[in-house]
Amino acid sequence: MGVPLAGLSLKHSWGWWWVSRQRHVLQQFVLKVFQFFFAAVCFLAVRSGSKAVALQASDVPHQLPPRPEGFVGKLDHYCFLADEFRPKKSPRGLQCVTTADFSDGPGSDVYYTYYLYSQRHYWLLYVYADWEGMETLPEAQRWFIYSFAKKGKETAKTAAIYLLIDTWTGEQYSDPPLIENEGILTVEDLVLVSKAIWGREPNISDSLIRNK
Repeated sequence: MGVPLAGLSLKHSWGWWWVSRQRHVLQQFVLKVFQFFFAAVCFLAVRSGSKAVALQASDVPHQLPPRPEGFVGKLDHYCFLADEFRPKKSPRGLQCVTTADFSDGPGSDVYYTYYLYSQRHYWLLYVYADWEGMETLPEAQRWFIYSFAKKGKETAKTAAIYLLIDTWTGEQYSDPPLIENEGILTVEDLVLVSKAIWGREPNISDSLIRNK
């Protein structure tokens, strides 16, 4: 009596099980490869987009921040800051803003190194008197407030920019200064400050240019 054909069916044999198993493994492998390449393409797309955004941001011309509402810098020798807001000792925690030379010829010696000081109610722009003849003064008296402005929510850099603009405008200098060094304001910032006041760029010291 013959063996039924169903008993010889490949579907129920060991060989068919092995083939099915290998087909499943191959399908899983192909799926994982596809997922890997899809993730790689997405990553590269996001990275390329980030680079494009960064490039666009770098293309934006350097410009001054907007003047804070109500921010007005006042010269201390014209609008004296009340004693209650004047530090009693030599200031600490100063930030250098820049050194500017307004000398206009032989024998002229008008240069200042400006320092920004933050207190609770005011921004103060200090100058240190290191000129000839000032050596005999006590240290505390060699620091003097040049200008000041009521403090708001602006950053120290924004305060320095507009204190400097209002200070130089108030002094009515006819020409931009020679910029001797940078502080919290960069050369680019100081060029824009000069253009805002005089409509042209300041001179930049050779040593500062060489260090760029």
